Amino acid sequence: MADYRIALDIFHEMTAQLRPAEKSLSPAPLHSSSSSTTTRPRPRPPPAEPDIVTYTTLLDLARRSQLPSAIRHALNLLRSSGLSANRTTYLSMLAFYARTNRRTGLRSIMRTMDEQGMELGLDGLNICIWGFASNGRIDLALAIYRVLRSNVAPDTGPHLGGGDDDIATVVRYLRETEGITVPASVGPDKIIYTCLIQCLAYQGHMTQALTIFLDMLSNPEAQGQTPASKHAGVPLCYPPSMGVFRAVFLGFRLHARKPCSVTSNLGTNPPLEGLCNPSLWNLENLKLAFKAFMDLPKDKVPGERVLYWIMVSFVKLGGNDQHLLRKVWEQLEGKYSQYNRRWSQRLLRMKRVIYSSPKGQ
Repeated sequence: MADYRIALDIFHEMTAQLRPAEKSLSPAPLHSSSSSTTTRPRPRPPPAEPDIVTYTTLLDLARRSQLPSAIRHALNLLRSSGLSANRTTYLSMLAFYARTNRRTGLRSIMRTMDEQGMELGLDGLNICIWGFASNGRIDLALAIYRVLRSNVAPDTGPHLGGGDDDIATVVRYLRETEGITVPASVGPDKIIYTCLIQCLAYQGHMTQALTIFLDMLSNPEAQGQTPASKHAGVPLCYPPSMGVFRAVFLGFRLHARKPCSVTSNLGTNPPLEGLCNPSLWNLENLKLAFKAFMDLPKDKVPGERVLYWIMVSFVKLGGNDQHLLRKVWEQLEGKYSQYNRRWSQRLLRMKRVIYSSPKGQ
């Protein structure tokens, strides 16, 4: 909110300069002087008139404050200006409705954009996916993803637990019920993959999170490739990112040995019913994820939380296996030894506990 107020002060200065602008355009009087040089007053720069970028910036700052009163204020400023909203303005409003789970507002913005010939685009779809997934409608987020994925690879059916509906039915449902039109010319990008994996892992859906992770590694559009190049022996993958591993380890930290459940209203069959299996967040899968994590290049440096979540997950699933915990710690310490000084006190306390017991206990 402080950022919005600062921006609002600048906006008021801009509009205040406009009011006396007509007077300032008259020629400045000449001042006589006994010297041979006549000094003219320095001309003032022309006032900066607020445009749609100005109002969109105010709206986006208000959205980030998450305060409805600030959003209303910014929208009233935009309406009183008489300027037409552009695509970025609508996306900012879309992000607000998505974050606050206002589905009516979402549909209204998407309908308006469609009527004005503005494509939702990948950035708009990413906003919708994040909004649905973070507000308990993971089924809708996966439906959008399934359509995007089908644009770059053959749809193999409900490999994410998406029911028995074919892709045409999913496309029609999104368009007619949710007002979402997914362009046939785009596929999922790295941001959408990461966003979905984060939401799925956070909510405990390991099967779907790992399925999308595998899709990410084999995306035909990765690194500028085309679907045709998939058959030319060209390796196609997005390199694993620290964001993906951070999400996976947070999933273990949250859901190891914890029950989880999900329901869906999409289609005739509840597509995700019963698929959130807590037993999948087990020690063997954690070891596989950890091995893949340790294969990352050294320049991919994890934050302190990632290291802590790794250790907590092994503590939860490994119990009192001090040999396992020491082995994990030594691998982390060996690979990231140059960053040891940045490790938090809670990590160092954990180390002391791990090494306080006799080895092998």
